[in-house]
Amino acid sequence: TIPAVTTRVVTGEDSGVETTLNGTIKATTLSVTIPLTAAFDIDPTKYSATDPNIQVGGNQSSGYKIVNNSAVPVYVYISGVSVPTSGVTLVDTVAGLDTNKALMLAISEKPTAAASDISNTGFWLKTSMTGKYYMDTTQANKGKLDANGGTMNLKIYGMTQKGWSNADTFAVKPSFTVTVTEPT
Repeated sequence: TIPAVTTRVVTGEDSGVETTLNGTIKATTLSVTIPLTAAFDIDPTKYSATDPNIQVGGNQSSGYKIVNNSAVPVYVYISGVSVPTSGVTLVDTVAGLDTNKALMLAISEKPTAAASDISNTGFWLKTSMTGKYYMDTTQANKGKLDANGGTMNLKIYGMTQKGWSNADTFAVKPSFTVTVTEPT
């Protein structure tokens, strides 16, 4: 709410009455380009418990990015994940991959995932997530995109082991949240 105007009564000549204009920026229109689909191939025959880069690698859609076209900075993060494909499970540990059709999937702007990302459960998507999943390189920026063209170039990382047949398909649906308020 906007506060009422405060006034002062001037009872004589006074050429130095200083006034203050208090303004607040209120963004009423945001424009953020969010990809609706991204495709990738994952090869269970290339499984490595120490390298999160080789099973998907370059076998994914190009141009997978989020762009802030707004005049103000925004924060973009994943607030939920669903897996509508029956029998497929998202896990966040290598031990979880012992189950048929278990997947470790991540979305990040990291150009290459580190071996340490494998044991970082916060790097991997999961349907039971209760917090916010930040895709920026360090995750410390909380998905902040600068105004007027700030871009997050994304890459998909995946790991899986068993239970698959050639040409099996699945779908994973992350839900993106866009906000002008820094997430807590």
